[in-house]
Amino acid sequence: MAKLIDYYGEECVICKKIEPLLNKLKKEEGVIIQRIEVWHNAGNQKKMMNHAKGRCQALPFIYNPDTDEFLCGNAADNYAALKKLAKDKK
Repeated sequence: MAKLIDYYGEECVICKKIEPLLNKLKKEEGVIIQRIEVWHNAGNQKKMMNHAKGRCQALPFIYNPDTDEFLCGNAADNYAALKKLAKDKK
């Protein structure tokens, strides 16, 4: 089953905007979404930076741990791109 990690900030406007898209992806495609808040948790922020590898410093950071692919910032505000990220295989 596909899994995405949603690194988000509690007060992040874009993060809140894409939440319905992630819920739709979970409901319609069965994708597991693990949400991790990073603005108020330094340990979680470190996890995000380890996955980002300097490629992204914006939120949301939507990461596919199976493929090492991601969407960053405004690029995550696109259902088709989120679906593709979840369905891509290594």
